[in-house]
Amino acid sequence: MDKAQLETLLGRIDVWLLIFGVVVVVGVAGESFFGIRHWWNSRKLQAIQHIEDEQREEKIAQLNKESGSFQLQIAQANERAANAERSAAESRLALEKIRLPRRLTKEQRARITDKMHVFAGTQFDAALNTGQETQEFLIEIEDALRSAGWMQVDWSNDFEDVIFSRTGRPKAGVSSHSGVVIEVHKENAANFQPIAQALMDALNGEGVATEVKYVGTFKNNNPKAVHIIVGEKPK
Repeated sequence: MDKAQLETLLGRIDVWLLIFGVVVVVGVAGESFFGIRHWWNSRKLQAIQHIEDEQREEKIAQLNKESGSFQLQIAQANERAANAERSAAESRLALEKIRLPRRLTKEQRARITDKMHVFAGTQFDAALNTGQETQEFLIEIEDALRSAGWMQVDWSNDFEDVIFSRTGRPKAGVSSHSGVVIEVHKENAANFQPIAQALMDALNGEGVATEVKYVGTFKNNNPKAVHIIVGEKPK
């Protein structure tokens, strides 16, 4: 290869070197430009993703809060339903107790007898509301006191239309009282107070609500007797 040919070849190489140099410069510049854009857009994307993540977390928190509130409402509704059911059951039980007749079991009568035996010889009479339930309940109280040695006498007053005659039982008075009341004359209160108090305690102890009253003018001719009045069952 002669000189001219070498010069021509070197010239061509120089051109290619120049071309490739330009390409390299363009590539480096392009890489820098697009690298910067990639970095910048990556930051923008990260910012957007961060916002979306926060919004998603807020949404999840809101859903959890709403779910918790809904569960609380369900729990409260269940509690109200349970309370209503319990209240209804208590009302039914109370109604059944009202409907059930008053009774003293054999064991209850024995306990009353045992407590009242210390006052054996005490006179008593009785008055009642004349309903069937009241009549049967009074008999149980009378039997407990008779077994304790108490002496039952006829109810006596000046109004024969309020005397209730019973087969095989002393006459009883007719009363409009409610519940059980033990009455004694005030002039004999000192003697009868311990007896009346003990009888009241004995009956209350067996679930029979009882009170003691001291009376002055009394339409009863047995001032030395303890008056046991059994009215209708309290509502």
